[in-house]
Amino acid sequence: MSKFSVAYVSRSGGMSNELNNIIAMNTDGVYEGVAIGGDRYPGTTFFDHMKRYHDNPDVKMLILLGEVTSRVSSEVSIHNK
Repeated sequence: MSKFSVAYVSRSGGMSNELNNIIAMNTDGVYEGVAIGGDRYPGTTFFDHMKRYHDNPDVKMLILLGEVTSRVSSEVSIHNK
C-alpha cells in the first residue's frame, strides 16, 4: 500500500512531469497519475479517472490539469459533491 495520497489526471504527459515535481515538493507524494492526452477519440476521459480516484480511500487530494471544457468541469464537479 502506498503512503502517498495525491492522484491526478493530466491532458499532457509533459506537464505531468512538472506536476509530479510540484506535488513531491509540497505534499506527501503522488499515489497515482495519468496523462490521457488530447486525442480526438480518447480511450478514457478525465471523469473516468477522477471517479476512480474519488472512490479510493487512500487518495486524499485530486488534481485535474489541462484544458478542461465547461462540460468536463461540470461533470466532475457534479459527481464529486
